[in-house]
Amino acid sequence: MPHSFQRDWAAMTRLPNAPTVWSNVFTGWVIAGGVFAGHAFGRFGLTLLGGTLFYAGGALFSEVWDVEFDREHRSERPLPSGRVKRPIAAVVSCALMAAGAALFSLAGAPIQVVATLVLCIVLYAFIHKAAAVPGIVLMGLCRALLGWAAALAAMESAHDARYWTIALWAVVAAISWLARGESRAGAGGIVAPLILWMLAPLAGALVAFSFFRANWGALAGFALWTVVCAWAVRPLRESGSSTARKATVGRMLAALPVVDALFLLVAGFGAWALVPLGCAAAAKIMQRIASAT
Repeated sequence: MPHSFQRDWAAMTRLPNAPTVWSNVFTGWVIAGGVFAGHAFGRFGLTLLGGTLFYAGGALFSEVWDVEFDREHRSERPLPSGRVKRPIAAVVSCALMAAGAALFSLAGAPIQVVATLVLCIVLYAFIHKAAAVPGIVLMGLCRALLGWAAALAAMESAHDARYWTIALWAVVAAISWLARGESRAGAGGIVAPLILWMLAPLAGALVAFSFFRANWGALAGFALWTVVCAWAVRPLRESGSSTARKATVGRMLAALPVVDALFLLVAGFGAWALVPLGCAAAAKIMQRIASAT
């Protein structure tokens, strides 16, 4: 695939993962009890845009700090190859995160949650290559905090979103864990992160199931997640190479909104579950534009 200005920036900001952010923000808003009318709809729009800018800025910030590693392992990337200047990328990343923080705050997300999200993004960029476990934990926490901030922007008390955000943390941490072997063949095992990724949403949904009214949608959600798990891990069943690992990570990232759909189904928001499923399809299609990792 030829390089271009648009493709380079799409890769650095992880554009194919944007639909997963939209799904997380939407799900946090719905589960917390937010509505899509009047002034509340405007606040939802601010939250959606803020989450997108936060994610893009965080991904770009990580790219800026990973230049030396990428020169050795991924020299074709825009920054180590010199196609994009590092100072420009650094300024843009900070501007995107600042804009995302401002929009989240305007939407009603607590400033302490927004500040913690910024801190986690920065810490992750600083340490994730040198410290595996803290990096994995922080990556999951970044996504969970994004969803939690969206839920709190919808309602001051987002009690019903707690199990979803915990599952979100575990799923993204598992993806980050598995992704560590993309650039280095044989780096780390695959069984533990796959088990965590597969079981965390089911465990969280089963716990939440006792707090929500039982419905057939929940059973459909469990079945859907099982099918998605089989689809996502198919490359690793055929090969244990770093290429197969990268393909599986891409599928797992695209499937992230299915976790949202599962929890919406469990909570009785069956019709709303179509939105995350649409986001999952969009994420997979957008991976043709740029890499998701």
